[in-house]
Amino acid sequence: MLRQLERAYRAYFLQEGKETLWFHRDVERVDEELALKKVIKFLLWQNGPLTDAEILDRIGERYQISNVLKILVENEEVRTGTFLPKRERQYILSEHLEVYKGDQ
Repeated sequence: MLRQLERAYRAYFLQEGKETLWFHRDVERVDEELALKKVIKFLLWQNGPLTDAEILDRIGERYQISNVLKILVENEEVRTGTFLPKRERQYILSEHLEVYKGDQ
């Protein structure tokens, strides 16, 4: 059972000689929408601009990202448009777009 908790990031162990000491790890619960915002912004920071299909490929199709993307665009944290030669709508971090506009 301890190994299952370890795999779920709920426990960790330290080896001291022949003795194994197990510790409980506090896992902070986060709102799903907030977590999706952070993940999407990280993906855009790392690989942007991306289409919504590319974002879904990276985080999994079981998440509803359309509402989160709409909120990020409304808060002007993310911009939408065509930035690379692709037909689909793409998303880019606002700060990256400003840098790209400044370089032109």
